[in-house]
Amino acid sequence: MESPFKADVLKGKVALLTGGGSGIGFEISTQFGLHGASIAIMGRRKQVLDSAVSGLCSQGIPVIFFHVSYLYDDVTKKIRLEVAEFYGKLNPTAFLDWIMSMEDYFYWYAMPENRKVRFVKAKLKGAARLWWHNIENQAHRTGQPPINTWDEMKLKMKEHFLPTDYEQLMYTKLFSLKQGTKSVEEYTEEFHELSIQNQVQESDAQLAARYKAGLRMEIQFEMIAAHTYTADDVYQLALKIEEGLKFRVSRRPSSQIGSTFSNRTTSKPLSTSNFRTPNHVNGGGNTQQTSNVAYKNGNKGKNSMSNGDRKVDVTPLCFKCGGHGHYAVVCPTKSLHFCVEEPESELESYPKEEETYNKDEVSEECDYYDGMTEGHSLVVRPLLTVPKVKGEED
Repeated sequence: MESPFKADVLKGKVALLTGGGSGIGFEISTQFGLHGASIAIMGRRKQVLDSAVSGLCSQGIPVIFFHVSYLYDDVTKKIRLEVAEFYGKLNPTAFLDWIMSMEDYFYWYAMPENRKVRFVKAKLKGAARLWWHNIENQAHRTGQPPINTWDEMKLKMKEHFLPTDYEQLMYTKLFSLKQGTKSVEEYTEEFHELSIQNQVQESDAQLAARYKAGLRMEIQFEMIAAHTYTADDVYQLALKIEEGLKFRVSRRPSSQIGSTFSNRTTSKPLSTSNFRTPNHVNGGGNTQQTSNVAYKNGNKGKNSMSNGDRKVDVTPLCFKCGGHGHYAVVCPTKSLHFCVEEPESELESYPKEEETYNKDEVSEECDYYDGMTEGHSLVVRPLLTVPKVKGEED
């Protein structure tokens, strides 16, 4: 069949069409116009089309006419649409998608209203089929009229397969939506899906503001100086900012990653060279020497953390002996005591006179007297010793 869309055939002629305002009729009328024809859309009634054609032909005007319904029927027979079966699973998103697919199917095939309910019943399976069968039996027992329209059936199904507060849940989810760990693309898809489901009526500026408020703060910070008017503008800018942030992270040297941690934990370790302890009893000096050797050798493995090319010693440090590998509470030198015996003075060499106290006199001078005048002093004084350094004067 030769195509009618030719400039030499259509140029200067009047094309009359029915159903040219939408669907395939709109496409046909557009092609006629592109090839030079003057378009006249005559609604959908063939009688009106025939009357207009007769009037133009009687005036000698060249006319091309199409009743698009014939072409439409031919196209729909060649293209086969399939609708999934519904098993009654309580998944609101899947249920609404199935309802939308049924609407598209009815629109494509221009199915009459009295056939829609029968077609939907054929697509119900399992629990959904049993539920609808029970609805029909209940209506029959109570004498109610049967459900014969798709709108009534759709409303009944939404009451059963959607939560009672579904609209509130979706509205709350929409206005509390945040990007979080999602990418900009994933966040945008969820944002538009929730906006469509809630049928939000907002201006472009309001929609853009709500979309921007859900983005991560680091992306919002980069948008401070930018001028955006629609949600699509914000989306395109957010994609570029996200790519820039990823590029910065990939270009950052490995030694700079976690710099905050390294600044806090890799400060100059305490040196034990300033702590000197003499070699006393029980191997106090040996403990210091062993710990210093272990520290200088690196304490490889469990007792060190690597930070780039540097190693940080995390072994415990004793503040009593300055050694590594133990704390002060378990320090092996903590039980050592050093005493220096002072020479007896001349005054102490004389014999002591026994002192006598008058109990009455003591009572006048003191508020309390328990009769004890002699005893050991129960005062403990710390004694700090420092080893003598060679070269110092006596």
